[in-house]
Amino acid sequence: MRVELIFGWNSQGAGLIFLALVIPTFLGPLVGMLYDRYTSLPLYLAGFVFTLIFCPLLALIQSWSVGNDVLLVFILFMIGVGVSLVTVPGMAEISAFAENKEKDDPDLFGPRGATAQCCALMTIAMAAAGVVGPIIMGAIQSASGWIATSITIVVFAALGIISLVLKTAYERTFFSIKN
Repeated sequence: MRVELIFGWNSQGAGLIFLALVIPTFLGPLVGMLYDRYTSLPLYLAGFVFTLIFCPLLALIQSWSVGNDVLLVFILFMIGVGVSLVTVPGMAEISAFAENKEKDDPDLFGPRGATAQCCALMTIAMAAAGVVGPIIMGAIQSASGWIATSITIVVFAALGIISLVLKTAYERTFFSIKN
């Protein structure tokens, strides 16, 4: 809706701009390597911080120009990097959680484990976000404008950071008490 309004792009142009969000997914193996080396916390924080920084910058794009085209692609690319920094460790952590549950109860998920079920859960979560997100953001855009839409995305990223900090504090407290 926004690129049609500001840039006059048709559905093909609007579809192509999603490449800026999708291309960073090719960083997945690198993000996976970083996860294997450093755990999820720094990656999650970086991903949410990227979202907090770059989503409000979308509000700067108010009219068409070549510079704004380039800025839009750059901002969307950086948001895509942030999303990759969150989703790759998320997938790994879902699998690790299932593996730990299998150790407690080997028959819980069946003889082959829960790898496919974990991938399916992540796929469902991403699909739900891809359906619900545009509906909510489109309603906010129609009712309150682009700046309110950008702020809403920032609020969701901030909630992600808050939940991550609370989870980390809980785990550190819980495990230090348990040990």
